[in-house]
Amino acid sequence: MDQVQLKSNDGEMFTIESYILAGSAVLQERLEKLQTPTIENAILVVPEANAYLLKLMLEWLGNHKEQDAENTPEEETNESGDKEISNNQEPAECNNQQNDGIGDWEQEFFTRNLESILLVMAVAKRLSISSLLTVAGRFVFAWIRVFHGL
Repeated sequence: MDQVQLKSNDGEMFTIESYILAGSAVLQERLEKLQTPTIENAILVVPEANAYLLKLMLEWLGNHKEQDAENTPEEETNESGDKEISNNQEPAECNNQQNDGIGDWEQEFFTRNLESILLVMAVAKRLSISSLLTVAGRFVFAWIRVFHGL
């Protein structure tokens, strides 16, 4: 696999497998521009993020590298708009998975980085990491509901 070096806006360098960047439309486009035959060992500068935030973006992309944005599961509904439980799921499993669409890893990721979640979302938007934006929005909404007892 090809590796690529990324540089945060505060100068810290990260070396990752290039395929991990597929989850970010912006980084993928920049990488494609760098991968010309005349440029070798180029560094992909990421002015949108400092080292801390870039590390979080790369952690997210690394954990979701096999997730295809086009194949994200949608909730099944019947004709009246009610949620249906798939045949191969127990009701408890279904409730956990439909708990705002946030998995255990994602829950831990956002809880661990709660103090900077708005910055994470802003950088994810600038880098076009739609999976992160979607799940972060669900997490914030769920957190507000729980915090305010809605």
